[in-house]
Amino acid sequence: MDTKKGEIIPKVLIVEDQVLIAADLAMQIKSFGFNVVGFVATGEAAIATLEQQKVDIVLMDINLASDLTGIETVTKINAIAAPLIIYLTANTDDQTFEAARLTKPFSFIGKPFKKKNIERTLLLAKAHLSEQSPSIEELPISTPTDKTIFVRENQQMVRIHIDDILYIQADRSYCDIFTKEKKYSLSMSLKALTEKVDLPQFQRVHRSYVVNIAHIEKLTDYEILFGKTHIPISKTYKDTLMKRLNLIR
Repeated sequence: MDTKKGEIIPKVLIVEDQVLIAADLAMQIKSFGFNVVGFVATGEAAIATLEQQKVDIVLMDINLASDLTGIETVTKINAIAAPLIIYLTANTDDQTFEAARLTKPFSFIGKPFKKKNIERTLLLAKAHLSEQSPSIEELPISTPTDKTIFVRENQQMVRIHIDDILYIQADRSYCDIFTKEKKYSLSMSLKALTEKVDLPQFQRVHRSYVVNIAHIEKLTDYEILFGKTHIPISKTYKDTLMKRLNLIR
């Protein structure tokens, strides 16, 4: 499949414990115009890959012959990154499907694989990723001199003082900015927002949350409390957060 000039090529990781199947799958996916960053046979190797490089799409075999099942691996991946998950499975029982569904995958591809199903699913995933990448017009306007940003609300541009933001919550392709007075919803990913706007006083504490450390008044070992809102602290970001808070025990 030809790739248009300037078009983003999604990076795909294959997690499949049968090497011949993984290799064949990689060849097919490359022929569809995707960038296969590699294929691994265990959940542990998949997590290590996600910690070292950006991956857009993960094709995950549910029944891995490793210490971690595919579903357990995805649960751990979701704590450190936010790729689109496509499960590869021959299981059709309700219990397996329900357990997988709770990890919020993008889709499922049944075994044995059909080339057309793989291609169509990946093209849908690629379209979804494109929608997550905001155009210049959709990005908040940053004015570094007075530490404010402008966001779109009801066909208007509204100024928000960065110091007034308590935290930002992500939901894959969207994110919400919370101040003491109001919530502002943006049709862009948290990653895109943090790359566009300089937020030095903010700290990521979970894959879905970035908090303004200047507003933290109460926390436990597992969560930050903003009034009645409880924000989880993941193990991945806990040490960095504690160092920035000048914690005295």
